[in-house]
Amino acid sequence: IEKNNVVFFEADFPRSYPRVKILSYIMANKFLHHLNRPERIEFLRWSVDALQPKGVLEILDTDLEHHILKQSKKSEFGDKLILGYRETLVEVEKDFLNTLKCDVVSAGFQITHFDSRDYYDETDAFSQKSGDNLALKFQGLEIMAEKPT
Repeated sequence: IEKNNVVFFEADFPRSYPRVKILSYIMANKFLHHLNRPERIEFLRWSVDALQPKGVLEILDTDLEHHILKQSKKSEFGDKLILGYRETLVEVEKDFLNTLKCDVVSAGFQITHFDSRDYYDETDAFSQKSGDNLALKFQGLEIMAEKPT
């Protein structure tokens, strides 16, 4: 389906900006937790530069992997994880949600909406064996931030 009001393009963060002049909206959907803090700060600065005045950055993310790493140190949890999964995770700071919120403001954005929620899930999505559920508690967040004029 072709849309006239949506344009997809490739951007090569951090090496170059998108090929369009200035963006009006950037969505960062569940990937900032894969970056260590200096890389996240670099992405936020890149985003504020790439957006036009009043442009919006929307962030949806969780600290799920922080809790998986923390719990994986206990054998009753870690021994159930998919082999090699723990090594793919990036260690994020304990207070990831508040740190991210502060970093968004420090990059030059004005936060227009912030919401966070606690989640609890039992899933075998990260387990070696189907049906071998792992209990996971984590936080999710949504940030809407605007580049000032």
